[in-house]
Amino acid sequence: MSALLLSALLAAPPADDAVVTRLVDALKDADPDVRQNLAVALARIGPASVDPLTAALSDELPQRRAGAAYALGLIGPAAKAALPA
Repeated sequence: MSALLLSALLAAPPADDAVVTRLVDALKDADPDVRQNLAVALARIGPASVDPLTAALSDELPQRRAGAAYALGLIGPAAKAALPA
């Protein structure tokens, strides 16, 4: 993901499903700084990113699971649906 695209998303993140899916998929990035910025962008999108992030919690890649958990934590109470029953 380009730095320019990520900067734009952080400034005014859209809630478009395709963008959320792309950001969640990018949580596999090897760079922890990129993953952190992605998580912040997803948290700024808010509730629209909860379902894809919840699904990412069971991903085989640990960095994607960690990024998803971090983003859900940043979203806060609006991410309550991600908690196990």
